[in-house]
Amino acid sequence: MIDASGDHEDSAAASRFSLRGSTGRVLRIVIPTLLWTIVAIAAPTFINQIRRHDRALQEDFAVYYFSALEMRRGINPYTTNLTDTARASGFDIHAIALSTDPPTFVVSFQALTYLPLRTAYLMWQALNFACLVTAVFLLIGAGSGLTAPTAFTLGALFTLYPPIASHFWFGQSKFPLLLLFVLMMRSMNRARDSAAGFALAFATLIHVFPIVLTGYLVLTRRWRTFWWTIAALLIGALVTILFAGWRNCFAFVLAIPSISSASWNEIQRDIAAQVFVTRQLRMVLPNANILFGIVRLILIVAIDALIIVATTLATLALPARTDPGWRIFSLWVATAVILLPVAWDYDLVLMLIPFSQLAVCATRGEASRRAIATAILSYSLLIWWEYVSLSANELGFLSMLTAYLSAYWLATDQPAAAPIPLLSLPGAIWQRLAATS
Repeated sequence: MIDASGDHEDSAAASRFSLRGSTGRVLRIVIPTLLWTIVAIAAPTFINQIRRHDRALQEDFAVYYFSALEMRRGINPYTTNLTDTARASGFDIHAIALSTDPPTFVVSFQALTYLPLRTAYLMWQALNFACLVTAVFLLIGAGSGLTAPTAFTLGALFTLYPPIASHFWFGQSKFPLLLLFVLMMRSMNRARDSAAGFALAFATLIHVFPIVLTGYLVLTRRWRTFWWTIAALLIGALVTILFAGWRNCFAFVLAIPSISSASWNEIQRDIAAQVFVTRQLRMVLPNANILFGIVRLILIVAIDALIIVATTLATLALPARTDPGWRIFSLWVATAVILLPVAWDYDLVLMLIPFSQLAVCATRGEASRRAIATAILSYSLLIWWEYVSLSANELGFLSMLTAYLSAYWLATDQPAAAPIPLLSLPGAIWQRLAATS
């Protein structure tokens, strides 16, 4: 007797499988198409807003341009109040009185000061766009292992990521830094230690905080890249002193503590961890007294130490020079961002590195659910913070924190990782550094 019921069940199962496959194929086309349609509609409106507000005359581009112009004229931008003279020259840099960018960056920017202001602005934004596109292509394009629909979907999500728009609005300088980090990662992948070292050195010279990534080089025993970085830093410092002058360089070093001064804490859009702590503490201790200062310092040091220890433990959990999927490198990038004494939403463009590496691992089934969930949460929190609550709460900081947690779990939730007890950390560091091979 023929088992008709069995044939019927097999046919139904085949139909469901076919329907699921058809639905998946449709979604792989519909989702990126929908996202890129939103980009196509929003981009012209955003560009018109930039033109209407004449952003070329405002911060942060105007600060870069005016600081470089003043230095080229022999004026120290780190000791001379720029506000009045900038306003007299037609710039609107609001309450920004002194330059906070390293001399290497200011010297590098001087080339644009030979162009008319708006021409220089267009050139700067074109450079930013080129750096962003190149970095994203290297992260999720050909060779990343992502399928075309996945890459197109991620490309649209990255484009709609709020820090991208914020970066272009302020004419910021983190897209070149993003590209330098990606080039460093790619260079190490190809054993081009000198190129990786020069990329990190230049990133450090123009923004300082990338020096945190030398911790990654040391703890993973990438000594050749580390020493190339040190050599390039020394060369770059000498070249900077030659072109900027030692007085400007010394004045910048003296001005570093003022960058994280208490005045920044009044700005809600500052999402740095230490500024977040200060704002919360003010609600408990509204009077800025000695107790306030002591408690604030203890909390800030404790949080920074906790982040550094967590990142170090995650790094030592894998053998030296072992970083599958560049998960540990991505964690160190996230660490450099969350340790910033002053952080804005556009600084989170650097989180595209851990997000992209998470996507690559996820498509291979090698990313944990909590790493994926916290990345989605971070993205969603920032969308709400930027476009719904209009930066009127602390969701910006929470977005940065969840992005770090996503990078942390991406690094630690892998079979090759062997967790190290906290009390064994000093000995583990010593063994790693003292190893001969």
